[in-house]
Amino acid sequence: QTSGSGSDPGRDAPRPHPVKRRRRWRRALGRQGTRFSPTSAGATFQSRSQEEVDVAVLRWQLLAHPRARAYFESDESLRWVLAQLASRVDRGEDAVLGGADDCVRWRGDAKEEGSPQAALSMVKPGHTEESVLYVNRLLPFIFADDAAFALLMQLPKMPFKMRCGDQLCVNVFHISPGV
Repeated sequence: QTSGSGSDPGRDAPRPHPVKRRRRWRRALGRQGTRFSPTSAGATFQSRSQEEVDVAVLRWQLLAHPRARAYFESDESLRWVLAQLASRVDRGEDAVLGGADDCVRWRGDAKEEGSPQAALSMVKPGHTEESVLYVNRLLPFIFADDAAFALLMQLPKMPFKMRCGDQLCVNVFHISPGV
């Protein structure tokens, strides 16, 4: 923690159990007319083991842009976000290093905005309330170079369109700068 920044009670508090957290998201967001629904995992989904999640996190952490490292304030916070991403895609798929050919299907929560959008809820650094983030906006924030990130940030603050047409795909190569 940086000197003089004080302690943020929301950051040091233990994270609630995922199921309880999801219920709280639904209650809070339901009042705003937005709802979460778990994405159907399908019969072929194979979750990563904790060791496989850790390996993905270590590989992805090396590729994280300095803006993400600065924003998340600690390696632990960045690793937590990367672990959330890694644990919500199939063990045989890689949203960051998997290449441009295949879709990487999100198996986490989906925010209903017309068509389902891959979403992740987290407490942002410096905040105490959970926020809902679109995964296809979070990934470029963490991994895109400055030029690509600047181009994407000119777009409206909505989920990015995916080139494959599947808004539950989280392959970074499928993120489109088109509206």
